[in-house]
Amino acid sequence: MSDPASATAPASAPDSSTPAASDLLKPPATPPTTPEAWEARRVELIGDPHFRNAYLSGDIEAQKRMKEVFAGLNPKVDLATAEGREYAARQEALTPLKMTSALPPEFWDGLARGTPVTLAERQWALETKEQCFKDKGWVRKVLDGDREATALKTRFNAIIASRVGSAEEVARYREAGNKFLNGGK
Repeated sequence: MSDPASATAPASAPDSSTPAASDLLKPPATPPTTPEAWEARRVELIGDPHFRNAYLSGDIEAQKRMKEVFAGLNPKVDLATAEGREYAARQEALTPLKMTSALPPEFWDGLARGTPVTLAERQWALETKEQCFKDKGWVRKVLDGDREATALKTRFNAIIASRVGSAEEVARYREAGNKFLNGGK
């Protein structure tokens, strides 16, 4: 049985700057070395419908490429500590959501850290979810894979699933997260 991703992937045109999906399933000759280069690679992969379909269909090579990209984008942690290993494992577990939702690094960091939310944020998320699911057009967008609609769905579901903390506790978590994401500054 042949690989479904390679069977449907078109060959690259000689003068085309767009790689074939099968090319995107291979690691780059030179891996990115900066956050900007990793982000460009993420945008390239997510932007290619053949790669995206391969990833969402469970293609092992596509999943490997995305794990590499998000490992390059995720903040570096000390894997010698239990906290560092737990954070890295949570970031890795979020990879499928990152693939379908265009949300900022601060959002993913907050989820990986277990940052609490305020009561007002929880209320917003519950109300927004209720409104969105009453809108058949929005539901259709989510089912069709619209990245903005999916990002909103991911955001409100994550807020609903998070524990509620005091405003002071939430501020402390976010300040620590921002400091961590900015290299301790």
